[in-house]
Amino acid sequence: METLEGLNVVFHVQTNAEMFGISKKLAERQDLAEEYAIVADGNSFGGIIVYAKYHGKWSPNPWSSRWLIRVLLMTIGVYLPHVKPTEDSNE
Repeated sequence: METLEGLNVVFHVQTNAEMFGISKKLAERQDLAEEYAIVADGNSFGGIIVYAKYHGKWSPNPWSSRWLIRVLLMTIGVYLPHVKPTEDSNE
């Protein structure tokens, strides 16, 4: 992926529940997107816009960027423990 909405993509990742050791049900509840992209935009605060893809549709400025941050941490060698499941997250 090189561009998104006409802006240059500087980071892109596809995600899924398995990569974080959680169930699909818990991933939905915790707002895990199918994909994340960071685009460069000199007109935006910080010079970037974060996008998340849910149900096949890209949305700017997702409600949560925690999962994206975890992926970015993994790219620099910081691995955190799996997410603790909640009582009703068993599938």
